[in-house]
Amino acid sequence: IMMRLSMYQQAIIAASRAFALLDEKELAPAQEEKNAAEIKDGDIEFRNLSFSYDGKRDVLKNISFTAKPGETVALVGHTGSGKSSIINLLFRFYDCQKGSILVDGVDIKALLKQVPGANPRNEFVYYYDRCSLKGIRKGQWVLTFPCVSQTYKRISAIGNDGYPGKYASDSVRLALYDLRTDPGETLDVKEKYPEVVKELTAIADRYRKTIGDDLTKEPGTEVRPAAKVSLNK
Repeated sequence: IMMRLSMYQQAIIAASRAFALLDEKELAPAQEEKNAAEIKDGDIEFRNLSFSYDGKRDVLKNISFTAKPGETVALVGHTGSGKSSIINLLFRFYDCQKGSILVDGVDIKALLKQVPGANPRNEFVYYYDRCSLKGIRKGQWVLTFPCVSQTYKRISAIGNDGYPGKYASDSVRLALYDLRTDPGETLDVKEKYPEVVKELTAIADRYRKTIGDDLTKEPGTEVRPAAKVSLNK
């Protein structure tokens, strides 16, 4: 019961941060399509899609699949095989070079026409362990901050009772990754691009002031109080 309660508390805090982001007043730029469309059933199709971060090496090549409403689709593959890239393309962090992504048979670019906030943000924050800002992304760059994270590395992920096994600790350092050439985030380039580190650190500080950050002891100015639930006896 206590394990479930802890998970519930983390979900409440995560939801409060999501609402803070949704309250942002930033609007999306107008798209080129003439007519806006509407999502009805949520049928998602990747059709002959190819994508490259650097314009030279394809991370995804001629990918086609369909996710019907109510279906669960598992993306399985080794690090750098393109699993995260598929999700990033769906949310339009990037646009594909070839092919298309369709929702209910309509290209997602048409679906996002003149919808406030529909165009994905260029900035993405990585919060874990309730309220710890452990990384930030802008465009092609990902900056991770020093911290200790829980991981399933080197130990069994599933225990004998069917629940997740024990966690191991993994130290994360300050590191900068270029997703164009290193989608698996293995090569630290912070020494080569100190101006990018400075820019992303400034952006992270802006989020810390509003959302908060346990790692830097920043409480946050726009954090909503956790919801209270009464249990009927």
